[in-house]
Amino acid sequence: MLISVDPAHDTPAVLATYVASFHPRLVGLTGSQAEIDAVAKAYRVYVKKVPDPKSTAGYTMDHSSIIYVMGPVGSYRAHFTHATSPDVMAERLSGMLQRPTM
Repeated sequence: MLISVDPAHDTPAVLATYVASFHPRLVGLTGSQAEIDAVAKAYRVYVKKVPDPKSTAGYTMDHSSIIYVMGPVGSYRAHFTHATSPDVMAERLSGMLQRPTM
């Protein structure tokens, strides 16, 4: 699941096209600005709209990029950043699959 930080730009159609380039099972979510702000706050995601005259929209979105791993009932299990190596990520995920918890 990928959650937009720019609901003014990321319509469901835009997100559908974007996430399809990653994996066919990836789902893109968006909502109202208030809903996105609430999710960003709940997951402690940094988001800032930055003016960018080179962008066709006139701005870009600066944001943290975090992969959250959630359990089957929605409980937090782990998170990874861009600095997490694939080997470390695979090891931690493998451990979670061998010892599943809620």
